[in-house]
Amino acid sequence: MLHNHKFNHLLQTEFSDIHAQEIDDKLNELFSTHVYEINNLLHNKRPTKTNMETIFCTGGGLKGAGVNRDNVEINNKTVSCSPCLTVKHAKHPTPHNSVDTTRRPLVINDTPVYKFSTTDIIITPPKDTNRIIDRLLKSNSDYYTIEYPKTSDYLSICVFSVLSKVFNISTNDEKNHLLKNIKMNIIALFNKDNYYKNYDYSVKYFKKSAAENTFVNNLPITPNMLKIYGDILHVNMVYIMNDNITFINKFNSHNATIIIVECNNKVIAICSNEGYIRGECCGDILGVNKVFVDKDLNRLKLDKLQNIAKMKNINIRKAGKTGKINVSIPELIELITNN
Repeated sequence: MLHNHKFNHLLQTEFSDIHAQEIDDKLNELFSTHVYEINNLLHNKRPTKTNMETIFCTGGGLKGAGVNRDNVEINNKTVSCSPCLTVKHAKHPTPHNSVDTTRRPLVINDTPVYKFSTTDIIITPPKDTNRIIDRLLKSNSDYYTIEYPKTSDYLSICVFSVLSKVFNISTNDEKNHLLKNIKMNIIALFNKDNYYKNYDYSVKYFKKSAAENTFVNNLPITPNMLKIYGDILHVNMVYIMNDNITFINKFNSHNATIIIVECNNKVIAICSNEGYIRGECCGDILGVNKVFVDKDLNRLKLDKLQNIAKMKNINIRKAGKTGKINVSIPELIELITNN
């Protein structure tokens, strides 16, 4: 882990009473400089665990913090948890005829309508209701939502609240201290391993200098900057507004998936009592398994084709003479239809 004396001091003082020093252990491993390998399924065996899953999971669920959800004891003082968090548990799904229902979404009778957003994610004022959330919650009784107001760096708060129970129950001030150091380490790793050049990044989404300024100064990230978290942690980042689905990075059905839904005055993240939500468990509802034909794809512009390509885990950029260039529309259509 990169050396950060202020962060180490925070771990040794403010969080010294938290059971098993979970924040220290998690973040030390989370930001180590070794390569995060993509999870692969071999035959019918269980998927091998990613580093992120090893850090945050134990058995079939998330690691706990060893404290209750209402109060945290720090330096012999009881501190109440962040009041902004609300949790909504899904209702039990209605019975269906499938025999094997373990960790699989229900087959929904209504015909799904798939909508894919353009490059400019913020299109119209978002709605407070979302059909995709409703379908996800109905698909598995272990799914629930967490909500945060759109203040401070609410997208980053959503991401790490899903990844860590310790972060989730921390107060607003504690979250801000943790985010400041997490983002400093993330952007250092991002630059060291030259992610902007080696992955599908482009000034169309954000400039490298803009990302550096945002992360170094702990400013609110944009939806497109969620890709940095997704690529470094090897998780699927899915952003939804008005039922428009944006696949921030390439979707791998074997990886954990973070689904963030933006509404008028809040953001909602989908969580699971069983641990992380794998891509294979939510792919049908997100439209990942939809089959496309040439006739439909020929009507779409490049940005929408690129979003579908990321959904299908297809590269949208390729090597050019002096650097990476966009994969052309005809090439993308061929790759998507053959996927």
